[in-house]
Amino acid sequence: MYRFNPQPKPVKPDKKEATRVPQISSQQATRLAKYVMARVLYLKEHPMCEVGSCYKHSNQIHHKKGRAGKLLLDTKWFLACCTKCHRYVEDHPAWAQDSGYSVSRGQKMLGGGLAWGKFIF
Repeated sequence: MYRFNPQPKPVKPDKKEATRVPQISSQQATRLAKYVMARVLYLKEHPMCEVGSCYKHSNQIHHKKGRAGKLLLDTKWFLACCTKCHRYVEDHPAWAQDSGYSVSRGQKMLGGGLAWGKFIF
């Protein structure tokens, strides 16, 4: 036997359209916009490759200490270089560190030398 139910079935609300998660945050987008300007200015000030005895025009920025956080905009860790030299620096990290083209994130600049913790080289 059928029983009367005074409460009708609840109507399901329409599903919201799925929203995509942004690939980068608004803060990172702001940092990248500032980086583009800093990069252009740095390459104007340093038109030649700064790696070794290369005399090609620079078209890329190598970040000696990486690009994480505030390092993205810190121009003291920039190195203007051509494509070939940039690839060589990236492919040979031990040589790059020995030559001063890459710096470990744990190292700090003190005066004219590099410091690791308490030790100055």
